[in-house]
Amino acid sequence: MPIVFNAQRLFALSKAAMQNGEEESKKLLRDVEKRQIELTARIKQIDNIIATLYEDRVIGRLSPESGMIADGEENAERTQLLAAS
Repeated sequence: MPIVFNAQRLFALSKAAMQNGEEESKKLLRDVEKRQIELTARIKQIDNIIATLYEDRVIGRLSPESGMIADGEENAERTQLLAAS
């Protein structure tokens, strides 16, 4: 027995699938953009922390050893965030 396709039903199903896919794509894009904003903000925070650590080391408020440890930790996080963005 031959298979008979209902063209209208097939069209309706195709249209619904495309709309659903489009909505999911838009949601995914919004999520990615939100994450990008969060990463950019955190990278700016880390840049400020690194600048402050440098200034504190230069004027003697922070020992060179402590500054190197903190600076290394912040740079490691910054590198990870840049790789993720």
